[in-house]
Amino acid sequence: MELRIKELEENYVTVTWDAAENADCYRIYWADKDTPQMCYRLMAETAETEYTLHKATHVPHYLKAAAVKGGVEQQAGPVLSTPVRKVFREQLEKLGRGLVAVPAADGIFLSWRMFRDEVSGYSETGLTGTDYAVYRGEERIALVTDSTNYLDRDGKTTDRYRVVPVRGGAEADAEETGTAGAEAGAEEPGTAGAEADAEEPGTAGAEVGAEEPGTA
Repeated sequence: MELRIKELEENYVTVTWDAAENADCYRIYWADKDTPQMCYRLMAETAETEYTLHKATHVPHYLKAAAVKGGVEQQAGPVLSTPVRKVFREQLEKLGRGLVAVPAADGIFLSWRMFRDEVSGYSETGLTGTDYAVYRGEERIALVTDSTNYLDRDGKTTDRYRVVPVRGGAEADAEETGTAGAEAGAEEPGTAGAEADAEEPGTAGAEVGAEEPGTA
């Protein structure tokens, strides 16, 4: 007996088959894997020539059927593997490039995010993917090919930075660019500078006053 898919929806799949001569009824078996050691579960015994499995179709299901004649179950037909119909969509927060520029002992340290669609693989040191062009002001100072960090040894706290993804040798659109200043003001939260005042929570600097709780 060969099963065929009649209907496939997110929460069920209906299969059908041709009637077998002199069959009393049909037994439908199901499993979530098709391996030599798998024990198929009897799901139904029916006189009809179709069956609906009420299970979510975000994974394949494995079904087979056997006719029963004179109370004796005949050999089951081939296994039917159902395609995936239901696809779960991950709910992800939309984040920006998140570029920060932090004064360090030997320059300005830059760090930024790699977007999910920029990842192409991984290596011993972490994820691999898109290259990034680093700009200080209007000058391109580096092409970073193996990291989302960069130390600008010639940077100053008054410098402004941009990071632009590079794909196939071409720089991406402006909306994918991250910008940050080495000296951040209250109008640019989330960046870090040489000094942070109490009105800019979440930043850190060389000097922090007692009026800024939660920093160290």
